[in-house]
Amino acid sequence: MERLTAWSDYGAYFPKCFEKPCGGNGPENDCDDCGFMEDVCRKLAQYEDIGTLEEVREAVEKQKAKKAEKISKGDKLRFGTCPCCERRISDVEGGNYCQNCGQRLEWR
Repeated sequence: MERLTAWSDYGAYFPKCFEKPCGGNGPENDCDDCGFMEDVCRKLAQYEDIGTLEEVREAVEKQKAKKAEKISKGDKLRFGTCPCCERRISDVEGGNYCQNCGQRLEWR
């Protein structure tokens, strides 16, 4: 989903308000018809910063431990492959998380 807001040094803003007829004047000037309010824009921007529902679901899924694949043991380390991105990993390098994709790992 496309973002509706953007951030600047002055706070959140609604890019469409810089198109005609508003020209960036905001609701207090010649833009009463658009119904845009700065507070609504700020709150929407904060919500958009959290991410889409799909992005949140993906982040939650990455927190569920998945077993590292192709585990082999060295002298003091275990090596394996991340089940999500297939990157070669070690239990020291990434600990309980893949350094490449962030997937939580289980080493058993």
